[in-house]
Amino acid sequence: MFIAIGEQANSEPVAQTLGLELDDKSFIKVNRRMQTSIPNVYAVGDVTGPPMEMFKARKEGVCAAKNIMGQASEYKAADYPDFMHTHYEVCWLGLSEAQARQRYANVKIMKLPPDSPNGLDVGLPAGDRVMLYLMAKPRMSGFQKLIIDGDTRKIVGAIHIGYGAKDGFQYLNYLVKNGLTIDDLADMDELFISPSYFIQLCRLRAGDIHFNDM
Repeated sequence: MFIAIGEQANSEPVAQTLGLELDDKSFIKVNRRMQTSIPNVYAVGDVTGPPMEMFKARKEGVCAAKNIMGQASEYKAADYPDFMHTHYEVCWLGLSEAQARQRYANVKIMKLPPDSPNGLDVGLPAGDRVMLYLMAKPRMSGFQKLIIDGDTRKIVGAIHIGYGAKDGFQYLNYLVKNGLTIDDLADMDELFISPSYFIQLCRLRAGDIHFNDM
């Protein structure tokens, strides 16, 4: 069970001392250069608002430092990959299927296990650390899903439940934002059948000019 009670910023003491402008949730307001409402005062990390993630704090710190040193830089935490701290790695990036269908007219889906009468009994994706489930408990072998704009063939979203994909999703997210297609993914060389199943799924379909869900 997860209990989410929210987070409340505690920036008032610093803000009152310096006279910084806060938002309606008491986070310090900054622009894309990490500048506050006071010239030459910068703020980064949790005090600037969500997401409360280390990567965001680090990148904001780099952005602020560059601007302080006279090198123009901008940053806004958006469209980043994420995961849940659960027994299985639950990772996602980009759009969900519902979001994609609102934005695109021709959405295609590739996933394992497949939608079929015995889909949950297919022992795939049998990725790293769940190989023993392949025969004994195939429904526990994981889940993978790619969401694709069928017209441009671009990957617009991805989901992985299992192991071995958490680190890879930060790189995959960068490629997706730069227009990764199923044809590009199919050209990659997989090292093992884990997050690499995305590659194999795309390789199966990349030769189809018009492809259906899988």
